[in-house]
Amino acid sequence: MAGALAIVVTLLTWGGIDPVAVYHDEAAYLLQAGIFARGRWVGPPPPAPAFFEQFHVLLSPGLAPKYPPGFALALLPGTWLHLPALVPLLLTALTGAFTFALARRIVGGPVALLATAIWLASPGNLRFRAGYFSEILTALLWLAGWWALLQWRSTSRVTWLLALAGCVGLGAITRPLTALVFALPVGVVVLRNVAARRAWGQLAAAMAVGTCVVMLMPLHNSKVTGNWRTSPYARYTTLYLPFDRMGFGLDSTPATMPLPPDMQALSAYFGGAHAKHTAQRLPVIAMQRARAVLTDVSGLPALAAASLVLLGVPGAPAAVLFAAGTALLLLLAHLPYAHFNNWTLYYLEAFPVVALLLALGAARLGRLLTGNSLEPGDTARRVDLLLTATAAAVFLVLPFRVQAARSEHLRNAAAQLYFQQLLQAVTQPAVVFVRYGPRHVSHYSLIQNPPDYDTAPMWVVYDRGPENAELLALAPGRAAYLYDEERGVITPLPH
Repeated sequence: MAGALAIVVTLLTWGGIDPVAVYHDEAAYLLQAGIFARGRWVGPPPPAPAFFEQFHVLLSPGLAPKYPPGFALALLPGTWLHLPALVPLLLTALTGAFTFALARRIVGGPVALLATAIWLASPGNLRFRAGYFSEILTALLWLAGWWALLQWRSTSRVTWLLALAGCVGLGAITRPLTALVFALPVGVVVLRNVAARRAWGQLAAAMAVGTCVVMLMPLHNSKVTGNWRTSPYARYTTLYLPFDRMGFGLDSTPATMPLPPDMQALSAYFGGAHAKHTAQRLPVIAMQRARAVLTDVSGLPALAAASLVLLGVPGAPAAVLFAAGTALLLLLAHLPYAHFNNWTLYYLEAFPVVALLLALGAARLGRLLTGNSLEPGDTARRVDLLLTATAAAVFLVLPFRVQAARSEHLRNAAAQLYFQQLLQAVTQPAVVFVRYGPRHVSHYSLIQNPPDYDTAPMWVVYDRGPENAELLALAPGRAAYLYDEERGVITPLPH
């Protein structure tokens, strides 16, 4: 039920089964999946790279987004079916199911119900799950990995340890830092249990499985950059965003590759965040990020959410404290990286944990309000009733939060949706030159490369004025159009 409801909520927020990619990250992941779907690690280079510049995408020596391959590989089934949103929806459904199942296993049904309701109605969850983001996969891998760990500890069956190793490996080729945060505490528990049981053969098998998955990373590196030790992410950062690294302060090294004006504007925007990200401000930064996460999960004022979490920690089961420690480690691991506080997407894996702590805090508050005048059994029944009533209240709020998230998403996607509608009138192979207006929002780009230029019905490229003839000379069979964003019209051009 939790999984089905998660699909419905995400679909309503997203606005349909075939939504557009709004942010640069999403467009890059879809491009990567499209390249993989054609049986390639790298797509052919564009005919004239200056026209095809796209954030997070390498154009030379071949077409390849900068990201590790894990999430794009997961998107393949949806890409083959021409429904790429299908995979994020299924991942979200499984995440909702594991959120409830794990919580019920550890703390019981009423708390699990409230935790799942909080997670479903989380403003941050609604905002980011309606998108093509790799954190949607790693959030599931954390929960599935914890379930496998609990099963292995209780049954000693090697199958569960192999499943855990697969979760770690797939996480490592999706979001390496997030996978490391997950793997360190899990590794300590596994090693302790292996030593106690002398199950060294099981450990060897699990390490073999994890290693086989992780080896896709150097293979991907070698195919994209020509060097198994150099990742596409590192190559892209060096060429386009030299400051976008772990560390403090702004690296003023200029970009090697010339950037179009909209990419320059976005680089300056992110550069400002790095300039303010100093070691002296770390305590303030940590507090601001923690506050943003609490607000995004709970929908409550940060102080109220923090109070509930602090109420929920004392007396929590060891498994909950273990998960809470991992969530805290995720926050600490990102401290050396500059990002805006409202971009809580980096902590999506911790959302179910925070939701569970909030539910435990509500349970303890219920016990405190009930007092000690009742028998223990009566107190437990009254608290369970209170938790169920609170979960029902959250579900009543859910439609309003879905509507707010949907409105925000459609506002953000408005430019792409309008542009896609105009393109439907173009029926023949074409080159569409995009001339951005002065009010263009640089977070969203209309320039998106196709996985294969020869078979793509449309090239959507930058308008470069007189230089456009250079690209048209390379596309003699394509019609030419100009999209003027300021006027909102698309007009044919002489070839």
